[in-house]
Amino acid sequence: MATKSLDKIYKVYSSAQASMRMITPKGYSIVFTGYHCYTQAPEVIEYLDQCIAEGVPGISHEPDCEADEITAEGSMRKKFYAEFLAEQEALKSPNRDMGTTEGAIKTGALTSKQVAN
Repeated sequence: MATKSLDKIYKVYSSAQASMRMITPKGYSIVFTGYHCYTQAPEVIEYLDQCIAEGVPGISHEPDCEADEITAEGSMRKKFYAEFLAEQEALKSPNRDMGTTEGAIKTGALTSKQVAN
C-alpha cells in the first residue's frame, strides 16, 4: 500500500447541517459544504478540535483523507475499488458455496437423436 504524502492529507470535519459557516475568535472563516469541511490550516484544525473537545453539538471529526478523495470522482473511485477488492477476497474464500450438480446437465441445445425424431 502506498504511503500518503503529508502535503496531500486533509483533516476532515463533519457538521449536522449541510452548509454552515463558523468564525473563529481570531477571525478565520470555516466553511462546511455538503456536511464536510476539509482543511490543512493549523489554526482551523486547532479551533475545530477545541470545539469538539468542549462538546459543541453538530461537529465531529472524520478520518483524514487525501486531496484526490475530496472530489466526487476521487471518492467514488475509492469506494468502487474497495468494493472490487472485497469481491475478489470473497471469491478466494474456501467457504464459498459453489453448489452441486445432480444428474446430467441439461442445455437448451438439441442432440442429434432429438432432431432425427
